Amino acid sequence: MAVKIIFRENMLIEVYDEENDVYYKSIIQEVDEGSLAIGVPMKGQAQFILREKKEYALRLAFGDGLYSFTSRVTGRRRSNNIPLFVLEWPDEIKRSQRRQFYRLPVSMDVHYWMLEKGNGYEGEDPGERGKEFPDTGNGECVQLNINQPLHKLLDSLGEPNKGLILDISGGGLAMSVNHFIPVGSLMGVRIFLQSKEHKKVMLLKGRVVRSSPLERGKVMVRYRLGVKFEEISEKLRDELINFIFILSREKTR
Repeated sequence: MAVKIIFRENMLIEVYDEENDVYYKSIIQEVDEGSLAIGVPMKGQAQFILREKKEYALRLAFGDGLYSFTSRVTGRRRSNNIPLFVLEWPDEIKRSQRRQFYRLPVSMDVHYWMLEKGNGYEGEDPGERGKEFPDTGNGECVQLNINQPLHKLLDSLGEPNKGLILDISGGGLAMSVNHFIPVGSLMGVRIFLQSKEHKKVMLLKGRVVRSSPLERGKVMVRYRLGVKFEEISEKLRDELINFIFILSREKTR
């Protein structure tokens, strides 16, 4: 796709602040033959003032894709008394798959605790229903007060179960575990995010929406779970999405 076909006036665009590891939202105000101009990037009430001659990472959604690129600030001007930053046309744009949230294939450790046992059995063999359900640490996950703060709830459950994250997005994750877990089960998860320069640990609640055998060995069976995050704040979701884009950018370098 030709680069210039993507850009339209009034499109939402995000600018990455590398120093503070956060994306700011802006709008494309003008599209010219050799440049595009955007408004002052904002996050809440905070402004991100771009510096002239500096390159920034940007991203936007178009059609069925998410597009990321770098562009240099060539100047500033006003239009109808609105301050604008002028950006040069990017030399290259990278497209990635767009879903409700961009999903990144990864391989990361995850700790999890069972909070509620579901009763769905999508995808498993008939013999799996009688297998042991992983304990929460107190023996009766259905009796937990799951409305208390998550860190306190998980601290009360003792040692976690361990799994492997296969992919992750702002909406959920796929993970590999050693136990069969029914669809509908609620779990608390501890995610260990790590890039070349950043580390972060997140505690989240997730509902199992898919559960099926992943691989079979002579002794052990592993299962693939699809988990959808629940009760996640927009702030925490933004932090997670920002980290995913950092990891995605590192993979493409």
